[in-house]
Parts: sequence; C-alpha cells; structure tokens
Amino acid sequence: DDDDPFLTNPTPYTTTTASSSSSKKKKRSFENGSGGGGAGIQLHRRIVDSSRLQTALKERKVVVQEGRLLTIPFRSVEEYIAKLQMCATSLQNVQSLALLYLAAAVSDFYVPKDLKSPHKIQSSSSSSSGGTKGGLTLELHPVPKVMGLLTKVWCPNAFVCSFKLETDQQLLRQKAERAITKYACDM
Repeated sequence: DDDDPFLTNPTPYTTTTASSSSSKKKKRSFENGSGGGGAGIQLHRRIVDSSRLQTALKERKVVVQEGRLLTIPFRSVEEYIAKLQMCATSLQNVQSLALLYLAAAVSDFYVPKDLKSPHKIQSSSSSSSGGTKGGLTLELHPVPKVMGLLTKVWCPNAFVCSFKLETDQQLLRQKAERAITKYACDM
C-alpha cells in the first residue's frame, strides 16, 4: 500500500548530480511519497544503501499490510494520553501478546488545556493576555507520567518497551534502569 509514509517507492531514493567547482557530488534522498513534489529527506548514501534499512522497511510494510501494526496520530498531549489509555485498555484481554512500543515522550512540558487561551494572544502588552513589557511569559507544566498507569492499570500484562533520551551516557543508563524498576517495563 502506498499510503504508508514510512515506506518508499520501489526505487528507494532519487539520485541527482550537483556540480561544484572542484568535483561532482551525488545526493540521494528518500521521497516523501506525498506527491507534493517536495525535495525529500536527505540521507547519507550508506544509510540509503543499507540492506538492513531496506529489509526493515520491507518487513514493516508486511506488518502494516497484515494489520499487525497500529499507528495512531495525535495533536495534543491530552489526545495522546486519551488514545494511549483507550488502546491499552482495549488490549488487556490479549495479555502478553500485546506489545506497546512507546518510541518517545510526546513532550516533557506542555500547557494544560484549561490554561490555554481560547483566542489568539494579542501582541499588545497587557497583563490579561499574559504579555509583559516587550515580551510574553509562558508557564509550562510537566506532562503527566502515564507509564505506571500503563504497566500497572491499563494493560498490566502487555510487553512494554520504553525509551529514554539523554546526552550523558551515565545518566541515560541510570534513568533506563530506574524506569524498568519503577514502572515494570520489560525493556
């Protein structure tokens, strides 16, 4: 099915030649498949030519075609949490056959819905619009942690894979181990 935005057409990249004063360089890019005529995503040729990447994309296509992978779009933190809860509770009966693969946090911080302005924030300074002289102050709140609800209430028998992103290797390992212990993640 060509509707899958993660898959490419049979020719996985386009090749163009760009001239420079001293040499010719080849650029390869994945086409976005949207038909919009965009330039595509520029990737290094070793990534584009990678047999592992091509194999993974083909395997993903089969899983999507067989209806074994469900991806769900969302536009807000609230929508993400509501859809995650709905999916997880729907999968309770399949127990350990369910695999929940949460590839990344939606965000670390957000503005709760009840604190969002119902209208455009005006550019003129006024304390009622949240503005200050020459600027705007924005208060962000931490996104609610739902991993515990997911692993202990919503779908306690599912296989759950969680991810952490850190720039400090020691901190990354500590946080990953803490998440496994605290939230009973499988990995």
